[in-house]
Amino acid sequence: MFNARDSLVFCALVLGIPADDHAHLPVLGCESFATARSIASLQSILGSPDVSVDSVPLGATEGDMLRATVFFPSVPTRRIEVVWPGGEPERGPRYVRLRGRPTEWRTKEGISIGTSLRQLERVNGRPFHLAGLGFDAGATVTSWDGGRLRLHADAQCRLLVRVDSLPQLTPKQRALYSQVSGDRTFSSAHPAMRALNPRVAELLLEFPMDRSRVPGTPP
Repeated sequence: MFNARDSLVFCALVLGIPADDHAHLPVLGCESFATARSIASLQSILGSPDVSVDSVPLGATEGDMLRATVFFPSVPTRRIEVVWPGGEPERGPRYVRLRGRPTEWRTKEGISIGTSLRQLERVNGRPFHLAGLGFDAGATVTSWDGGRLRLHADAQCRLLVRVDSLPQLTPKQRALYSQVSGDRTFSSAHPAMRALNPRVAELLLEFPMDRSRVPGTPP
């Protein structure tokens, strides 16, 4: 008699999908990546059957690219990028990055690529502050203003959230966009920000270079 697992495997074979694609992903959080000290060990933790190499724009200055290991490179909804400090996996991850595309990855609160600003407010329990839209560090959350998400990062790393993800703007939306753009911070409760309701475009787990030094979470 088939059990639930057998049924999933059978369906995967019929559809020509690798059975491993049905394995549950770990939560997108510090605890899922902190213990990895090699590419192989993180493959095992994540259940990624293969890896590839790419470059990501996470250098110290604008335009600097860092070498990243890509897990699930052939499964777009599971693709995730990991940068190792100095390119040395034995030191553990430096950054874990999701950007742009729809994904199966979720934080423990359900935050993912595509989560809206209003949804973030509901999860946080109050408005928060973020950088203005439309520049390099645009729309990155700068403070959760004492809300629930201030506790999201544990002692090992912190989660950075950027929400500047909007479709093609109408003339009315462009006028709103200009009200909350530029190199300054805005409340998520700003009427123009609320009306635009931008969605999460990037999630980044940032681990300290020196694991003996614990970074603070946004206040």
